[in-house]
Amino acid sequence: MKEKIMSEVLQRMLLYLDNAQSAKLREILEYTFAKYDTDECSDNDEKENDELIQKFIEAK
Repeated sequence: MKEKIMSEVLQRMLLYLDNAQSAKLREILEYTFAKYDTDECSDNDEKENDELIQKFIEAK
């Protein structure tokens, strides 16, 4: 997922950056994404979310 986001950002910036700037942007994106967990939700997380939504609806 991280690689997909980085590729899209870099692709959209191609018109505005030269090769050195693009390389630096990639370096910064890799460093920044390394600090965050951007993996998609696990099935357990989705199940918990569904349960919370159901409880909210029932409380109304």
